[in-house]
Amino acid sequence: MQQLIKHLLELKIWKAIAVGLTLASLGLSLTSGDPTKVPSIPHLDKAVHFFSYGLLFFAYWLGYFKDYSPKVHIYGACTIAAYSGLMELLQWQMDLGRTGDFWDFTANCFGIFFVYYGVRRLHMVFPPKYLTNEAQKKPQSRP
Repeated sequence: MQQLIKHLLELKIWKAIAVGLTLASLGLSLTSGDPTKVPSIPHLDKAVHFFSYGLLFFAYWLGYFKDYSPKVHIYGACTIAAYSGLMELLQWQMDLGRTGDFWDFTANCFGIFFVYYGVRRLHMVFPPKYLTNEAQKKPQSRP
C-alpha cells in the first residue's frame, strides 16, 4: 500500500490537475447557475467549498511544493486562501447572479488548512526530497 501511495505522490500530472482545478473554480465562481436545479440540502454548499478548496490545495501541494520546506507549504496555503477570498469578493462585486459569502470563504480556509494538517502528517510517513537529500549530504560521524 505504501508503494502505491508513494507512486501516486510522484506522478508528474499533478501540475496539470492543479491548474485545471484552478481554471474550473474560476469558471464556476464567475458564472451564474440555476438555483432551482441544486438540491435543497442545508449547508451543502459549505461542504462543497470545504472539499473543493482542500482538493485544490492538495493538487498544488503535489504538483508544485511537496518537496519544499514547511514554510513554502504555509505560503502556498495562504496563497490559495487569498485566491478563494478574491473569488468571493468578485462574486460579491460582479452582477452575475452569484453572491459572495463570508462563510463560503471560511469553509474554503478550513478545507485548505485541514489538508495542510494532513500533508504535514504525510511527511512523517513519506519524507520529502529536501529531507532525504540533506540526510545524504551530511558526512558520517566517525566513532
